[in-house]
Amino acid sequence: MENSIKALLTTLLVTTLGVAGVSPVVRAESPNEEQQERQIAAKLRPYAKITAEQAKKAAQSTLKGEVEEVELDANENRSLYYEVESEKTVVYVDAGNGKVLGSEPAGKEGAVEDSLQSSVKVPNSVQLPSDR
Repeated sequence: MENSIKALLTTLLVTTLGVAGVSPVVRAESPNEEQQERQIAAKLRPYAKITAEQAKKAAQSTLKGEVEEVELDANENRSLYYEVESEKTVVYVDAGNGKVLGSEPAGKEGAVEDSLQSSVKVPNSVQLPSDR
């Protein structure tokens, strides 16, 4: 039964993201993590000046491999950016101007991501997970 619920949730997520023009999440995450990511993205989306599709296009020249996921995120500096991920690479794209901010090998995210400075900052009135 648990597997059929997971399969249903995965199907719903893939369908929803596919309609929105965003590649589905490839790695397995719990429903709570997926829900939390969607809530965070919903809070951040009004501050982004480019779309996920524009970020994906901007990352293509730097990305190694096919795009698996595009995610809107903010770091501890409150810089707003898109993470464009392939199997081998993560490319960070400024959510304000579409410029590539940096990249690093997939699975080793952190060093570059933590130091990103984008042209768009998330207001202090928006609570981020790093604020907790």
